[in-house]
Amino acid sequence: MKKKTKTTHRVSNVKRINGRILHKVVKGIECKHCVACDKWKSLSEFGKRGNTEKFWDGLECWCRECTCEANRRSWHKHKEKRLIYTKEYAKTHQEQRRDYVNARYKELRDEIVEAYGSKCIRCGFSDRRALCIDHVNGNGLKERKLKNGANFLRKIIRENFPDDYQLLCANCNLIKAIENREIPVSKIYR
Repeated sequence: MKKKTKTTHRVSNVKRINGRILHKVVKGIECKHCVACDKWKSLSEFGKRGNTEKFWDGLECWCRECTCEANRRSWHKHKEKRLIYTKEYAKTHQEQRRDYVNARYKELRDEIVEAYGSKCIRCGFSDRRALCIDHVNGNGLKERKLKNGANFLRKIIRENFPDDYQLLCANCNLIKAIENREIPVSKIYR
């Protein structure tokens, strides 16, 4: 008995494997058939698949929309189990999680410090341990109440390092805050 081999044929803008149409060109766009919703969709609407030996085109057989919907249903179906597992995992992996979060925070902060020149704009001090990301307009307290540290850093990066922020050393930052009456002097000299 002869062993069947998978071959790909390109006949009139259609890709076939063992006689089955997998890709076709529709209005100049290469499309793939979604098994879940039974529709032809652009290749960009399919996620990449890790096992490319088994799946010749390297794409999932479900479109992203169907995959998200299936994941959402699965999450709600197994919600209680997942929440219990997540809590247990957090308890048993506290140190690893803390190390990861701290390392990620340092990466984000270093990226911002580099983007803003790696030194205090007032005095030129360049020790990264003492550099602060300062709000030029002095409205940092409001923003700190809304966002935690990492989210604040991600916001700066996402907005492509806006001019609303600057680097100051800890001394210059405190002096600026006192001069601009951003914090009451009575809180400093207790």
